[in-house]
Amino acid sequence: MKKRLLIIIGLTLMGVLVCSIAFAQGSQQQVQNRFQYEFERTEQVINQAKNTIAESNTEKGKALLDMAIQLQNQARTMGQNHMYLQGATTTLKAREQARSAMTVNRQAEENENLVLRQLERSDNLIAQFQNRMSADAPQMARTLFDTARENQRRAWEFYRNRNLRPALKLSRQAEKSLRGIAERYKARQGDLTRLQNQIKQVEQKMEQVKTMVRECDNEEAAGLLVKAKNSFNECLEHAAKGEVKKAENQLRLTRRLLTQTAGLCGDQDALQKFIQQINQEMDRVAEAIQNSGDNRAIKLMQSAREHLREARRLCAGGNSENCAANIKAAQMNLQKAKRLAGL
Repeated sequence: MKKRLLIIIGLTLMGVLVCSIAFAQGSQQQVQNRFQYEFERTEQVINQAKNTIAESNTEKGKALLDMAIQLQNQARTMGQNHMYLQGATTTLKAREQARSAMTVNRQAEENENLVLRQLERSDNLIAQFQNRMSADAPQMARTLFDTARENQRRAWEFYRNRNLRPALKLSRQAEKSLRGIAERYKARQGDLTRLQNQIKQVEQKMEQVKTMVRECDNEEAAGLLVKAKNSFNECLEHAAKGEVKKAENQLRLTRRLLTQTAGLCGDQDALQKFIQQINQEMDRVAEAIQNSGDNRAIKLMQSAREHLREARRLCAGGNSENCAANIKAAQMNLQKAKRLAGL
């Protein structure tokens, strides 16, 4: 009985031992399979990173990829030595490094595209201003343009050498200088437009004063008118060169001379004489213009009468200069009306 009990116990222990060995072998196989699966996935990520970084060749990306390859080689050696748990951990680290390499590479590409867009933007601005930088362009504008162009040239050199940060900085400086030139040109254009408007006004005043001088016998007024004409011509020369301030100074002098001239010829007796002469001429041709049937001539005649009425009002108020201007307008409208009516 005792012997039989010992046999049963022995058989039981043997069964337990066999089960333990079988379980251990099963667990080892699972760990090996898990290692193999993770290792192969890492290989795929590393190969993908190799292809991506080979196209862009970023230094930081290459360094991270090299580290990933080293870790993967270590994992392979661990697997060969049946160190599957350590190998699985190491290949996961290798995969993380490979993904980091691709992330860094993608960021580098985005930065490169950013710099490239900046370079292209500055190139476009340089092309726009190339034709404006003529020999008579302001010295400040030419200096700014030359500096911007040199900065842009250096920026392209840095870009080609993969030095993106200095390339971006220099190209942005170039763009800032070019936009500064644009603002100067805009302001200058506004100054020129204002100057042209002022020139037209003085031209009109010049014609009015010329008429007054022809009608009055005053040598001093004639001499002042000559000076006014000379000053006005100097103004036009400065304007043609874009010298706005000098042109405006001459224009102010011209106005002052014309005002003095008008004052010498703008006495009330002379102005009243002009008004009377134009009024008599209107009365003489009024019926003929009305009978011509030309509506334009009739309207011009009406406008001439209105200007003459305004001239009387201004003269009565002592405003000789504006009185003379309305006399001139009345005279011009009357002459146009006569031409249209065939008189």
